[in-house]
Amino acid sequence: MLQFFQLNWYKLYTNQIGFDQEFLAIICLQKKFNIPRKVV
Repeated sequence: MLQFFQLNWYKLYTNQIGFDQEFLAIICLQKKFNIPRKVV
């Protein structure tokens, strides 16, 4: 499940579509699941 989210993060970062909104959503997900930021 976490791998699925990480894959979506990668796609969002590479595509940069609706970046700001998705970035906020990513931060919310990371806080919810206590996932450290590793997406570069």
